[in-house]
Amino acid sequence: MSNLVKYCLVLSLGCILVFHFVFIFIYASPFKTTNLKLSGYSQKYVYPLFHQSWSLFVPVPTNKNYLFVKTNNNSKWELLFPIKLSSMSHSTLIGEDAISLLFSNSIVYELNVLPQKSTIYNSKPTNQEFEILNYEICNFLKLHKYINNAFKYEILLLSNSYNGQLIYKFKNLHSLK
Repeated sequence: MSNLVKYCLVLSLGCILVFHFVFIFIYASPFKTTNLKLSGYSQKYVYPLFHQSWSLFVPVPTNKNYLFVKTNNNSKWELLFPIKLSSMSHSTLIGEDAISLLFSNSIVYELNVLPQKSTIYNSKPTNQEFEILNYEICNFLKLHKYINNAFKYEILLLSNSYNGQLIYKFKNLHSLK
């Protein structure tokens, strides 16, 4: 191998390493970068390949809560939450672990304020935990089901706990505009 080829190889490897460490620094830096465009590029480079999520240290927990949604456009119940969790555990390149964690936590918070018996709600509950869960579901449906205008829907929440299975049905819900 000639000296010119070795020099080009070392130089290109050095440039790649400098690029890598600069983008890692911008991504992990506690200082806010003034160049938001460069920060966006570092986010796209680092997050899918090098981001350390909680699943790096422990396996993805098994899911014992099931969230079904039925819209006025669809007469069948659609299983919503475990689909997101399973897609997160199979593909880290998509970067949907934050969405899955958001759904998971919202469901747990809502279950903590619901009574410990299966219940049917004919109107929307007024607690803050349900408002957050409702907001997330509406936005998820608008994003993934391409629903642009207001829609009606129902939620079926199943929880398998040590007390047995609890079922909560929320009827007559309307999307946020």
